[in-house]
Amino acid sequence: MPTADRTYRLLIVDDDAPDRRLYGTLLGEPARGDFQIAEATNGESGLAALRDGTFDCVLLDFNLPDMTGLEFLTRAAGDDGEQPRAIVLVTGQGNEAVAVEAMKRGAR
Repeated sequence: MPTADRTYRLLIVDDDAPDRRLYGTLLGEPARGDFQIAEATNGESGLAALRDGTFDCVLLDFNLPDMTGLEFLTRAAGDDGEQPRAIVLVTGQGNEAVAVEAMKRGAR
C-alpha cells in the first residue's frame, strides 16, 4: 500500500490515448502517496523510457503498434531474465495461454 511520503513513478505503455488518460484519471483519485506518470505510445519508446528512467510499475498494453506485450516483456527483462520492476499487462483480447506466458516472462 502506498505511503504518503513517497512518490511512485509509473510508466504507461499504450498506443490508445483515451486508455492512457483513463489510467491517469484513476490514479489521480484520492490515494496515499503521489504518482508521477510517464507515457509511451509504442514498445520501442517504452523500452527507451525504461532504459532512461526508474519506474516502480509499468502498465503495459498487450497490442502495441510495433510489438506485442510479450515481446516487450522479453526485451525489458534483465540479463537474468527477471523483470526489474512490476509490470502489469493490460488487455481485453488475451486468453489464458497469453496470461500464463506473460507471467512466465515476469508480468504480475
